Amino acid sequence: FVESKMDDSELAARITSLSDDQLEAQDPKTLIDISSTHLIEKGEAGKAEKLLQTALRIIRMRSDRNLEAEALYWLGFLRHNRYEIPSAIQFYDTAVACNPRHATALFQLSIAYSQLEDHHKALAFCQRTLEADEKHYLAHYNLILLMQRLSEFQSMRYLPPDPQFTIQHLSRCLELCPEFTKAKV
Repeated sequence: FVESKMDDSELAARITSLSDDQLEAQDPKTLIDISSTHLIEKGEAGKAEKLLQTALRIIRMRSDRNLEAEALYWLGFLRHNRYEIPSAIQFYDTAVACNPRHATALFQLSIAYSQLEDHHKALAFCQRTLEADEKHYLAHYNLILLMQRLSEFQSMRYLPPDPQFTIQHLSRCLELCPEFTKAKV
């Protein structure tokens, strides 16, 4: 397909109407992009998953570890949105095995472990996210929340983390994303 001459909706409609054989001939990056930027946003998880699985098969034949990590991340994201946390974790873990610096997969692992109330693992993955991408503003913010959560569990009462730690990470978060002050968190 000539992507530049059609918008995402048209391209998504055309690609999702292809047979399995025709899908296998498509560029896997296009399949990932259509899945992540159009189908998932439109709530078409089944179609997105089919495209992502096809992209993953193509990518594995080509041995492109970074693109494989991206497809695995989005498959994990789909599972995460369905609250299939253990399955999402498996996909995110595999994405990180393909690309240890995949900051978004690392961050989602932090979120997933936090949802499972394994705050120590959540904290470790949040820190790894910042090692992979120091500019990940949500990781800075979540680091503060996780430290507060760990403080609550360890003492069974609320003790805020070191104020300097909080100021440092909140300042960095706002520096990286000034719009964050308008977010509803």
